[in-house]
Amino acid sequence: MAELAANIREARRRAGMTQEDLAHASGLGTGTIARLETGAADPRLSTLRQLADALNVQMWDLVPMHHHPPDPRPGKNAGAGLYMIAYPVLATVLQVLDCCTFA
Repeated sequence: MAELAANIREARRRAGMTQEDLAHASGLGTGTIARLETGAADPRLSTLRQLADALNVQMWDLVPMHHHPPDPRPGKNAGAGLYMIAYPVLATVLQVLDCCTFA
């Protein structure tokens, strides 16, 4: 999730916003923005939508689209398989959902 956090932070900076600005524009709390940007919290799909709308980007622009090879050291790949599967699937789902409007 470190890359997702970095993508959110970088998109905010490119937009010329402070964390407070993004919190106000997205309807999220400043503490939530800080936790998302440090990787201390994982965003829900609805949160990604709020961030993307406030930053004027697509949701998939925030989601890391490349993959790192697993670390060959013993015990260093906990969840790596899920990570390598989940992000491409999530990115595809976000692209599909981005064209639809949900109430």
